[in-house]
Amino acid sequence: MDELRDQFVIEAAELVQQAAEDLLALEREPASRPHIESLFRAVHTLKGSVGLFDFAPLQRTLHAAEDVLTKANRAGELDASMIDPLIAIIEWTDRCVRDVASTGHLPDGAPAEGLALSAALTGTPDSPRAVPQQTSVPEWAAQLFEAQPAGVTAIRYVPRPDCFFSGDDPVALLSTVPQLL
Repeated sequence: MDELRDQFVIEAAELVQQAAEDLLALEREPASRPHIESLFRAVHTLKGSVGLFDFAPLQRTLHAAEDVLTKANRAGELDASMIDPLIAIIEWTDRCVRDVASTGHLPDGAPAEGLALSAALTGTPDSPRAVPQQTSVPEWAAQLFEAQPAGVTAIRYVPRPDCFFSGDDPVALLSTVPQLL
């Protein structure tokens, strides 16, 4: 396994370097299709490689970057607002790869940092790029409030699409909520 990990570290460092170079080029010329395609290939290959080692936080974050780059590839241009978050992801990936090289695993804060970087890239809640959503009470919640008017809190939990892949179990999580109706 160490030989495979060592080979991963070498190739990942090369892919991180390629991605960084492409991002710098895209800062100057966001419509450079060759750099968009090269960046996509580097991120896609990195994402696949980390999957061999079950580095789920790194894989999720690279997947978010890959999604953004897929859209950029279709559009033929990388939105300038994506460059800084992508650079942050590539720098974090580089730090993670160096940790894997020295310790054999991701740093302790990798899951939280990966989620924060993904959120900054995709504009999900807790991100400065998030678009505020209007709130309304869905029909199921209105019916719940009518049936149990005092002291009822309604929540809507939508698990991540890759929750099972990353070892989460949404049903088990919800079963831990006390007095769940």
